[in-house]
Amino acid sequence: MEPKLQQAAIGVDLGGSHARAAVVTVAGRILTQARARVADDRRPEAVVARIVEVVQDALAQAGLGLEEIHGLGVGVAGQVRGASGVVANGPNLGWREVPLADLLEQALGTRPRVANDLDAIAWGEVRHGAALGHKEVLVVYAGTGVGGAFVIAGQAHHGATGVAGEIGHVKVRGPDGAACGCGGRGCLEAYLGGKNLSERLRREAIAWPDLMEAAGGQLDALHPGVVESLFVRGDARALAMWRELGEMFGDVLAHAVTLFNPSLLVLGGTVAEGCPELMRLARERLGQRASSVSLEALSVVAAQLGDDAGVVGAASLGRMVFESKDGGS
Repeated sequence: MEPKLQQAAIGVDLGGSHARAAVVTVAGRILTQARARVADDRRPEAVVARIVEVVQDALAQAGLGLEEIHGLGVGVAGQVRGASGVVANGPNLGWREVPLADLLEQALGTRPRVANDLDAIAWGEVRHGAALGHKEVLVVYAGTGVGGAFVIAGQAHHGATGVAGEIGHVKVRGPDGAACGCGGRGCLEAYLGGKNLSERLRREAIAWPDLMEAAGGQLDALHPGVVESLFVRGDARALAMWRELGEMFGDVLAHAVTLFNPSLLVLGGTVAEGCPELMRLARERLGQRASSVSLEALSVVAAQLGDDAGVVGAASLGRMVFESKDGGS
């Protein structure tokens, strides 16, 4: 085997619309990758078939067989029950209690490490990105949904049932709050998640002419970045919405920082990246509301790996399982 392929692992990023697989070196470099659409048929057996397809495609491009790979990891947008690899709740896939690790083991002949997508992303940033060298890390992504993950004493922390870090499902409103895809009400994700926020904008667009104008008159073109542009221009409704969401997000971050006391907070995701003024307001609120001592060692940085974080982190998680079984060789 060529030196660059030694200890290569496979990382899979499974979202609600696509599955992506990549062959990743031990240094975190993507060698080959493949992608397939899953939105047309989200039944578990159909999605597993697409994952097998992209894994085999990425391996073929690298000239490798599955037996030569040092681990297989899968990051999935949903709550995963620890080492069992069962997706307890995958709102974007419409899944409940799906034994994804078992299904993939049957299909591929090797057992993957299945984790929440934010756990994979966080581990990618810790091993190869913005959090390199830090042992106490909180990673929060605000994108289509809102998710978080903890690294404690240099190790990924998954919690007793594998769902630690579900910051998007912290309640920011009471039982009459907005409905969330998890089945609850009043969750942070129901307000800040890009999908839910865009739906709110479509509902409010009729009574907000400047919003429709900024979106070119197209309801389908409404997204958080449009509000960001109006905020910069001083639009009163945009100012009020961003202050509301900035305070909401900042309060949740402040609670997490106060409880966890990380040295680094990594912020990423399409909403975070596309709405810098909203993130500025959230960071200001964080500084006002977290305990002063917990803020002393805290740095807040942007994620570095972008769209590659999921597959890079998943590959690294898969490699860890492989090496633990193989005695670290």
